[in-house]
Amino acid sequence: MHNALRYGWNVDHMKSARDRGVRRDQRKDTLIQILFGGRWEMRVPPGEHRVRVGIGDASYASTNTITVEGVNLFDSRPLAASEFATAGQVVTVDDGRLTIDAGASADEATRINFVNVNVFEPRGCKDGAVSGEATTGDSGAIAPLPPRPYGLNELKKVFGEKCNPEANDGRAYSPSAGGRGAHGYVYFHARLADVIGNEILSKINTRGKANDYGVWGYACRLIAGSTKWSVHSWGAAVDTNTLRNPYGQNHWNGRGSSGKPYGRFLPDTWMGRGFYWGLNFNHPMHFQYVSGY
Repeated sequence: MHNALRYGWNVDHMKSARDRGVRRDQRKDTLIQILFGGRWEMRVPPGEHRVRVGIGDASYASTNTITVEGVNLFDSRPLAASEFATAGQVVTVDDGRLTIDAGASADEATRINFVNVNVFEPRGCKDGAVSGEATTGDSGAIAPLPPRPYGLNELKKVFGEKCNPEANDGRAYSPSAGGRGAHGYVYFHARLADVIGNEILSKINTRGKANDYGVWGYACRLIAGSTKWSVHSWGAAVDTNTLRNPYGQNHWNGRGSSGKPYGRFLPDTWMGRGFYWGLNFNHPMHFQYVSGY
């Protein structure tokens, strides 16, 4: 489940996921090699849905077959290394589950990059070889991150409007983001990609068991029990160790995924990079790159 959407694979595809690290556009740089008999499903209302699927591999040649609700989008489509293709189709879903699979193709022959559901076209992204700088969707290299903003107006000046495309355009691999003791992706604003990915999480990864479940980033939603929009809606907040540090708690529980105490290692790491700690308003799991809001 992500951003109130329910989707996933019928069998574990973690070991067939790849992040090549050679292209700026993450839709082309990342892929799943579909296992034989594997299918991806998403809960949707019965009716017509517009679906677009991207295939290809930034590093290797591939032969790809994709069906959506039994409709064939690609039939043994050969692609050279760093060659990509997309196709879209309006399909009818009767059972409330949109289903995508590789038909009867060979195990891991098909490389699926992304799926867009009810989005007319993929959003543009500056592409090409990765050169190390942080990048974002439409504009290429992102602007430098300024000091932590104060209040709603400054939050908007730094991160734009709530729930905008860039708010979910940064991501990084984080301990326990995929479940207790399991690495997974956490999503946040593109302007925070360097400080979260290269500074905070790189340090936390050296003591990965300090990070306990769950770890959450971007979410387009209101603050619970409030009419104010959450800082998560700008992708400028990350929650961590949420089960041990729920909303309303007035102290920090520093035990990690193995139960071992790590003290203030996590809060000190986040605050040391400019984040404001939610413990100041009895929200100890929460770290945000804004104060006064």
